[in-house]
Amino acid sequence: TDMGSPALSIISALLTALWGTVYFRNRKSEKKWPLAFKAAATCMPLGEAFFCCLSGGFQNPVCMGIAAGAFFCAAADVLLELHFLSGMGVFAIGHVCFLAALLSAAPLSGRHLIFFLLLFAASLLFHGRKLPQTGALALPIVLYGALLSAMTAAALAVFPQAPGAAAGALLFYLSDNMICLRLYRPDHSDTFSAFVLIFYYSAIWLLCSSACFF
Repeated sequence: TDMGSPALSIISALLTALWGTVYFRNRKSEKKWPLAFKAAATCMPLGEAFFCCLSGGFQNPVCMGIAAGAFFCAAADVLLELHFLSGMGVFAIGHVCFLAALLSAAPLSGRHLIFFLLLFAASLLFHGRKLPQTGALALPIVLYGALLSAMTAAALAVFPQAPGAAAGALLFYLSDNMICLRLYRPDHSDTFSAFVLIFYYSAIWLLCSSACFF
């Protein structure tokens, strides 16, 4: 299996950090241009995953699924800031792509079910009594949490083969659950927001960098 170019991964990581920092420093602007940098940061790992697809002649379903997932995440980055529910829906499509890719690498087994139940239960406990405070968003959040837990479980199931994918999925799981905390209490610190973005961009980078390990 081609494990990709270390130089490409390093360049992807540096550019993701650069564009992500530009977005973070300007995210409170009333103008919309910072959103372009938010999406651009996600597009750097996407480019790496696309290169893996290209080098494999677009024959590897895992690479293609991960690249497709990253593409939808880049689109969702912008939508999430414009219309939260729409952004969540597009992120969900991205997770479906990641899930399909990971299941093609490690077919469904008992491990998947155990991981899923543990992750989904932890997610529900994490939100606890605050979930009803979101009103009409409560059901979409629960459904999204189930899908996120399924994707993360599938990534954990491929751990021996691609530890980066497992680490990336866990960071995605953590980042998305942290985002929901902002629905309950919007006045979180800049440090909290920074960690949400760091976990998210690291998650995308790890998932995309792992594409060539399959």
